[in-house]
Amino acid sequence: MSLLPTEFEELTEKHGAWASWAIWECEKSRIREKSTDIIYLNIEVLNVRNVIIGLNISKEVEVWGNFRGGKHDRKLKYAFNDTAVRGAYMTDLFRIKMKDSTNLAKQLAIKPKLIQGNVLRFVDEMRDLKITAETRFILMGKEDSILGRFYRNEFQKHFKDNPVTYHRHYSSRGTDKAWVESMLKCLNIYSDFEVILLKYK
Repeated sequence: MSLLPTEFEELTEKHGAWASWAIWECEKSRIREKSTDIIYLNIEVLNVRNVIIGLNISKEVEVWGNFRGGKHDRKLKYAFNDTAVRGAYMTDLFRIKMKDSTNLAKQLAIKPKLIQGNVLRFVDEMRDLKITAETRFILMGKEDSILGRFYRNEFQKHFKDNPVTYHRHYSSRGTDKAWVESMLKCLNIYSDFEVILLKYK
């Protein structure tokens, strides 16, 4: 179900500084990859059939600028922009700006109230999106990763009916081709990476 313009405006105001949408222009340029223009031009394509989830934001970004134009973000573009995942919502479990996930885990261990606060915030975010039990969560981390453990131990009880796909983070070692093909296999999506790549100038 497509978003109404008013719904998109409300989501932009509440979550735009932290989240984004899986839709990009067919460009290899990191500058164009970073652009959020295509989001505003394709509101009718945005959807919550899938929610792509990272651990936390590493730095401040422009509105809807998360997951866009970073060192490895092109892998997300190649995996999701030309498949049924196109237009999915992308967000993080924790709204804490920190580059090192290990340091984040240490901070959360020292200040456990931050965990509960972010759980409640995430639940509210999903409520604002109006997800259903059929919404699939695509986690950017394996089950035994910091992200996977936090999700299973603290967040999943609020989303018991939602299917979950765990996959190694897109910044992990390996080629673009290997990561994209592995992700698509996990999602039961059959597509040719080389064909996808030809679409990008």
